[in-house]
Amino acid sequence: MPDDGILVAGMTQVGYYSRTRFPVYKPKTYLTSSYFGNLGFAYPCALGAKVANPDKAVVAVSGDGGFMYNVQELATAVMYGIKCGGRGVQR
Repeated sequence: MPDDGILVAGMTQVGYYSRTRFPVYKPKTYLTSSYFGNLGFAYPCALGAKVANPDKAVVAVSGDGGFMYNVQELATAVMYGIKCGGRGVQR
């Protein structure tokens, strides 16, 4: 991922691990809900980060079922054409 890419760490074991292992080079490129325990927040947060920073790489790290809490936001990505994986999500 580029140095200015944005990582959104979910509140799961893999997200906790990224706190000490993901190198951060620029401000505002590591997003977390801290210790609030918001299971499932990573994907919708990543969508918002992508809308705010369309030219940057954005990665959401989810695990332990966290993604399934907000899987319906895939429809949001499709509805608004939020680019995922370098392409716009198609209807």
